[in-house]
Amino acid sequence: MTLSRQLIIIISILFLLVFLGTLGISVNNIRSYMVTQLQSHAQDTATSLGLSIKPHLAKNDIPMIDTMVNAIFDSGYYRQISVKRADGETLVNRELEVKIESVPGWFVSLIPLDTPKRESLVTMGWKQGAIVTVQSHPGYAYGEMWRNMVETGKWFFVTLVASLTLMVILMKIVLHPLRKVEKQALAISEGEFPILKKIPRTRELSQVVIAMNKMSGKVERMLTERADLAEKMRKDAFMDPVTNLGNRRSFDMQLEHMVNAKEEIAYGALFIIRITDFADYNDKHGYSSGDEVLQVVADMIGQKSEKFKNASVARIAGAEFAITVYDIPQEEAEELGKELGQGLGLFKFEGMERGVGHIGIGYYQLDLTLAQLLAEADMALRQAQTKGPNAWHLYTSKSLDKERTIGAQEWKRVIQNVLDSRGVSFLYQPVKTLDGADQLHYEALARIQGESGALIPAAVFMPMVERLDMTSAVDRLLVESVVERVSSGMSSGINSGMNISINLFSASINDPEFVDWLVSTLKPSRDVAARLVFEISEHGAIMDTDRFKEISKRLRQEGIKLAIDNFGASSATFGYLRGLKMEYIKIDGRYVLNIDKNNDNQFFVQAITDIAHGLDMPVYAKSVESDKALEALKKIKIDGAQGYFIGRPQEIEEA
Repeated sequence: MTLSRQLIIIISILFLLVFLGTLGISVNNIRSYMVTQLQSHAQDTATSLGLSIKPHLAKNDIPMIDTMVNAIFDSGYYRQISVKRADGETLVNRELEVKIESVPGWFVSLIPLDTPKRESLVTMGWKQGAIVTVQSHPGYAYGEMWRNMVETGKWFFVTLVASLTLMVILMKIVLHPLRKVEKQALAISEGEFPILKKIPRTRELSQVVIAMNKMSGKVERMLTERADLAEKMRKDAFMDPVTNLGNRRSFDMQLEHMVNAKEEIAYGALFIIRITDFADYNDKHGYSSGDEVLQVVADMIGQKSEKFKNASVARIAGAEFAITVYDIPQEEAEELGKELGQGLGLFKFEGMERGVGHIGIGYYQLDLTLAQLLAEADMALRQAQTKGPNAWHLYTSKSLDKERTIGAQEWKRVIQNVLDSRGVSFLYQPVKTLDGADQLHYEALARIQGESGALIPAAVFMPMVERLDMTSAVDRLLVESVVERVSSGMSSGINSGMNISINLFSASINDPEFVDWLVSTLKPSRDVAARLVFEISEHGAIMDTDRFKEISKRLRQEGIKLAIDNFGASSATFGYLRGLKMEYIKIDGRYVLNIDKNNDNQFFVQAITDIAHGLDMPVYAKSVESDKALEALKKIKIDGAQGYFIGRPQEIEEA
């Protein structure tokens, strides 16, 4: 209940108590006054009547006495008038039954009126002639008290309404700053830190507003400083100071992640670019000129590879660069190699007339090890060096699976058949607390059936879905399929009430039509929506952060939960987390794999966890593949873990 309502109720109760007290005192005073008046009225009438009938009593003119009594009694103000001789003989007696029609019975019962009898002695000389007894009727007294009570009640009601109206207006004015403080507090809990510029005049409220402004500023500075420190440490740990590209440590981490993330990455390419005779150039022109060569070559490599969202560029040795790109078809890897060779050919550095460098490309597939991929790239580089200046070469040790070598049109036919037949299935990988005691949710990993009948994992077909611009249609199929499974409770695992997470394409969540469809699909099934979490890659979240904040806010209002997947995969700063209210963030596997051996990764994950917890967001780690990595994560106190060591993808019944 709001403070204003509580105040209105309290004041209304006080008004009622004051009214009842005032009414009680008023009625009691009137009652006392009326009793006195009734007594006086009866006594005056008895005395007057006694004097009037005295001559007629002397003549024993009873009819005249009766007439005089009737004249007074018929006015209706009397309950009883009687005239008796001294010896007790009744000469005249008139009585009126007490009936009070204009006053409620409960009022008469609640407030009894004592109407005593009053007497007057009629003397005949020295002898008592008669006794006149008069008792006033209480009806008019009750009527007067009832009228007074009604008028008092009307006055109270009008006063109460006017007072409450005025009080509501005043409270809105006085409590308006308090409502702003409430909104400010809610905004802080959502990761925003507004400052109230207008300070209220009320001393107590002004102190509250000033304190809240100070707290908002301090919390914002604290989180900003922590995020800036984490960014600086990440830059120092993973960035080459000369070229502002990733360093050798960053490259090793990226490459290891590409080879080990089997559920996410099915194929990719490793490019090694080596500048020819760079040591001689340094000796002849100096290290400053050498750094300039490295910088312009790095800029060219970055520009050529930026069109691939999954590309990471690093300087791995003095004159050697590397690019890791996953989800890239072989023909596109060859095209990028060609573009890099042409880019090198445009440079004219003194002493490098025979060519600036060479490019070796190793092509990765699921059954290739890290050592084999590095060997392929090295052999490809040696082969490129035999071809001539600025040449490139792609080396593959074995032919790729059919599903990875078919062309775009064949892929489009396969995916369209899946959409038409709704031929999608899922494996489910658990996400658990670090002690394994509680299961947080399952992640649904999609599979489709290829032309050969074999199941194709998402890591293989999802990149082609994106290239063929079929993301919205595929995401709709995946969402509908999971919703059907959860709604029907086909299996014991889903029916147990466990949450299910689904990965959505970046293009889908940034498509207004898809968002509208998602809301309309889940709106009739709030209970199902409450069990689903939609994971968006960090790349999708930072494409347009303002737009993504608006989308996430709308979906949250509709009861649809979002989470950020692969957090840390991009070079975006942590500042975009402010203002987002995610169900959780999931740290990219490259920072988690072998975290027990990498202090830089431990610090980075610790920084992410602290910042996210400061914004009231849980943090999960993926690619947890060993007990040592799990122990390292326990020290960091993240909230959940996912990986083959935690639980392998399985059918839901087995899970």
